[in-house]
Amino acid sequence: MAFTVEDGTGLPDANSYAAVEYADEYFAERGVTAWTGEDEAKQGWLIQATDYIEQVFGARFIGERMTAEQALSWPRRYAVTRDGTTIADDIVPLSLVRACCQYALRAISGPLMPDPLVSAEGYNVVTTRKKVGPIEKEFRVMGSSGSPILIRSYPAADTLMTSLLAYAGGGTRVIR
Repeated sequence: MAFTVEDGTGLPDANSYAAVEYADEYFAERGVTAWTGEDEAKQGWLIQATDYIEQVFGARFIGERMTAEQALSWPRRYAVTRDGTTIADDIVPLSLVRACCQYALRAISGPLMPDPLVSAEGYNVVTTRKKVGPIEKEFRVMGSSGSPILIRSYPAADTLMTSLLAYAGGGTRVIR
């Protein structure tokens, strides 16, 4: 499959919200030196970021999809932000493109939504351990396999997404 950036027309084969060239400029302007590598690797990270956006936020976006054939959630029609700003039908919002870049930067380090740790009994396990000097504290939560999906928080990217969401509620967030 070819790397195809959504251009605001509702492409049926789009798999990224951001182009490599845009991401290169975006990070260069901010002095981010971790955004390095071959264009093919960058394309992969941008696709992973777009997949993450679709999985985590796709059902919560304001407005509705332009066509049934488009591959991604944007562009949308009837998209009005909480502050009353109407987003044109034929664009991918800049905040979404920037968030895609931010998530892609994090994808360099590994999966954006890694599989949860599961105990032998089939329970999702979340463990937090802190050690300060000789004192160590561990917190462990075990939930059934039907418990909510735990999603990492990526504040720099997540905050760019908030104006595009129909509601602020949603899944459980755990910082690891």
